[in-house]
Amino acid sequence: GKGGKGGGGAAAQFSRLPLVTHPYGARVLKRLVQAVPGFAAALLPHLSGSLLEWACKGGGWVVLALLEAEASKAAVGEELRGAAAAAIAESDAPGCRALATALGATPPANAPSPAAAGGKASKAPKAGKEAKAGKEAKSRGVAKGAPKGAKGGTPKGTPKAKSKK
Repeated sequence: GKGGKGGGGAAAQFSRLPLVTHPYGARVLKRLVQAVPGFAAALLPHLSGSLLEWACKGGGWVVLALLEAEASKAAVGEELRGAAAAAIAESDAPGCRALATALGATPPANAPSPAAAGGKASKAPKAGKEAKAGKEAKSRGVAKGAPKGAKGGTPKGTPKAKSKK
């Protein structure tokens, strides 16, 4: 081989990504920028000059956090104005839509809206397990919120009285 460990899969694919574009690394960096005083100022010199590239490669949320941080707001805004903001608005990379909105750039007119992307009219989805539990309870004729496995009015584990004919 080329040296290094063999193997493949998602773990190997992500291990070669820079931290700013790694799915978990970007989240960590974003949180650090938001929560640790001085982190934005320390990170910015490593990313500046390439903020557009980092945003479009998957680090959009990190760049947005830098834009929102007081210490780096002016420098990030300066680097990402004009054509860079328009390019971010056209990107479908994670965080770019929110970053474009924060920059005041608008997505292109032909960009699909979130409702159109799903192919359905925007209808508020029910909350996962609660909606399912409610449907199951309704189909069994049990009040919503009754313990799972309950049927009719007899609690689980209680023997039913046999009917006399």
